[in-house]
Amino acid sequence: MKYGQETAKLERGDTVILYTDGIVEAMNAREELYGYERFEAVLKQSAAHPASLKDAIIGDVNRYTGLSPSMTT
Repeated sequence: MKYGQETAKLERGDTVILYTDGIVEAMNAREELYGYERFEAVLKQSAAHPASLKDAIIGDVNRYTGLSPSMTT
């Protein structure tokens, strides 16, 4: 497997998100992927505070996959 290397300049206030493929490859009952677009939308709509961001991501993935009581797909 080949891996690339990237360099990015971070500024004060920037946020770095580290995640696994388990987020974007999570599936709902119809076997549809959560996907990058949905993930990016949650990131854009959520507060930058780390705990709030984590809760928003996990909550949305759980709703999408049906792992939480209020399933919205």
